[in-house]
Parts: sequence; C-alpha cells; structure tokens
Amino acid sequence: MSSFYLPEPQTLPLAMPAVYDNTGAYNYFRRAGHQHLLFGGAAPRGEIRRGDFATLQHELALMFPSLVNARITHQWTGLVGISRDFLPHLARLPQGMWVAAGYSGHGVALATEMGWILSKAVLHGEHDDQVRALTDLAFKPYPLGVALWSRVLVPLALDTMKYRNRLSARQH
Repeated sequence: MSSFYLPEPQTLPLAMPAVYDNTGAYNYFRRAGHQHLLFGGAAPRGEIRRGDFATLQHELALMFPSLVNARITHQWTGLVGISRDFLPHLARLPQGMWVAAGYSGHGVALATEMGWILSKAVLHGEHDDQVRALTDLAFKPYPLGVALWSRVLVPLALDTMKYRNRLSARQH
C-alpha cells in the first residue's frame, strides 16, 4: 500500500469513500486527509521484497491519469487474510471474544463497516440481522492447506486475472 501526495487535491472528490475493484488487481483506495490518497492492491512478491511499488504506481495511473506523477510519501506491505469464499466473516470465539476477518484484500473498504457491525455484535450479540448474517457464514478450511494456497495458488490466480484484464483492455 502507498500514500500518495496530491499536489492538486481537487483532482479527487474530498468526500470520496473507500473503494475497491475486482479487476484481478484488487486495487483499493480512499482519501486520507486533504492532500493524500491511500492506494493499494496486489503486487508481485519480488517488487514487495525490494520495496518497489511500480505495479501500484502503474495501476494508480490507469485509474487516475492525472496522478501519473503523484509523489509517494509512505509505503508499506503485509499479509492479507483471504477467506475461502472471499467474504468477510464475523465469529464469536468460545472465550467470548469477537473476531472480524477475511477481508480478502479489501480491508480499506470493509474494515470500517465491519467495525460498526462488530460493535453491534458486542453490544447486542446475534440479535442484529447483519451480525447474524455474518456469523452464519462458516469458515471453511482451504483444501491442501493454507501454505500451498498462500504461496502458490493465490499468487498464480491473481497473476492470471491481471493478465486476462490486460489482454481485455488491449482489445477494446
């Protein structure tokens, strides 16, 4: 994820909500104050290890051509918790603690809403319709184990979707 400085803040709406796409790049973004944009998405592991965010800069320029020369002020990365069904989940652990997880790379867009729903869960238990809908979703284990999925299959699937989207964009 990167924080971009917006030299001309009027290039994006000030009240822009948190947004994400499903193009295979799984970009997500939101305004952060008056002159910053938080922008993240899937990037090749090699770039992340080197601290090179060229893929994210390229994706930002595709979405917002006016920001092609935006200066990056901060960059960071981390592991992404992906649920098998790509849906957010809410669960109450036996110790009475609540867990909200499975944003599948869309935490910028979903975390605030899940925070509201989690607060309803703590205050009202499963009597709230949103809470009940999310707690009814079962966490399903990954076949063949998480390691194979996280290290091989998910990156391969993301790269395949990105390649398909680039081919589609060139044809139009």
